[in-house]
Amino acid sequence: MPSMNNTRLSDSCQQITHEEFTSPNAARLTVRCNLADPDINPAIAGHIINNIPLVPSGLYGDMAAVVARYIWSKLRPNDEATIGVNVCDMHVDKTFIPKWPAPPEGEWFEMEAIADLSSSSETNSGTIQYHFRKLDDPKIQDFAGCTVTFESPQAWKESWFAYEHLIASQVWNLVARANIESSGKIRTIQRGQAYERFKTFVDYHHKYQNMREVIMDYDALEATAVLEYQCDPATDYCGPFFLDGSCHLSGWVCNESEADSKKNAYISHGWAAMKLLPEFSVAASKTREFRTYVRMQMKGKDVLGGDVFILQGDEIVGVWEGVEFKRIPRRVLNIFLPPQKK
Repeated sequence: MPSMNNTRLSDSCQQITHEEFTSPNAARLTVRCNLADPDINPAIAGHIINNIPLVPSGLYGDMAAVVARYIWSKLRPNDEATIGVNVCDMHVDKTFIPKWPAPPEGEWFEMEAIADLSSSSETNSGTIQYHFRKLDDPKIQDFAGCTVTFESPQAWKESWFAYEHLIASQVWNLVARANIESSGKIRTIQRGQAYERFKTFVDYHHKYQNMREVIMDYDALEATAVLEYQCDPATDYCGPFFLDGSCHLSGWVCNESEADSKKNAYISHGWAAMKLLPEFSVAASKTREFRTYVRMQMKGKDVLGGDVFILQGDEIVGVWEGVEFKRIPRRVLNIFLPPQKK
C-alpha cells in the first residue's frame, strides 16, 4: 500500500508524499522540493539570466541521484557500495522561473520516480523514470524529465581506461602550450575574468564559480579547467554547485567562442549521461586537484556538443556524455526571459 513518508532525504528532496514498493523490483515515489527552503534558495538566487533567477538543471540531477540511491538501498541493500548512478537523458522542456523574492509560504514542485529494477542475479541493473512538475500549474504539465540507470562503476573505469591516456595527453598538451605560446589562439584565463565573461549569458554567485583557471584553444574549441569548489559541504547544500561546476567548461567554451555575444547566446539542451565516481566530490576537492577537459564540435545547425571529462591527475573519475548547447538569438531569448531591471 502507498504511504506518506516525511523523511527528509536531502536538502533537495525534502518530503516524500508518496512511497510504494510494489515488488522486489518496482517502486513509485513522489518527492517534493520547496524552492524557498533556506538551504535551496541560495542555489536559485545565484543562477541569474537577464537578471532573473532560474532553477538550475543541477538541482534536478541532484534530486534524481538522491532518490535513486534511496530506492536502491531499499530494494538492493546488500549492493549499495557497488552500484553507479547514471543520471541520463536529462531534458528541460520548460524553463522554471521561480517567484522572486521567494514567498513566505514557499514554492513547491514535485518529482515522480517510477523504478523498474532487473531481477537478474548476474548483473545489478534497472532504470528509474523521472518527471518534474509544478504544483501550482493547473495543467500539471511536466517541465523536465530524465532517467537513471544503475550501472557498474568498475565497468565505467574499464571503458575509460582505453582512451584515458589520450584525454590526459590533450590536457597536458594544452597546459604546455599555454606556457609557451603567445599567438592568442590559446589563452589562460583566471577565475574572476572567466566568470566575468560568463556574465554575457549567465551571472553566477561565487559559490558556482568553481573553475579556478581555464586554458582554451579558440580554434579547436578545446579547453581544460582546474576545479576549486567554493561551497563547503559542512555548511552548504552543494548539489547544484557541485554538478554545475563539474560541467561548466562546456557552456563556457560555447559562449566564449561566440563571435557576437550581444546578439547570440548558447543555451543548454541537457545531457545524455552523467557518470561520476565516488572519488570525485566537493569534499575530495579540498585535498586533491581535479581538472575538466572538453572539445566541443558542431552537431548540427547552431548546435555544439561534446563530452566533459573530469580527471584527477591522469585518471578519469567522471564523464558528462553528450552535453549539447544550442545557439539562440538574444532577441528570442528576451521574449521568453524579458530582461529585468536590477
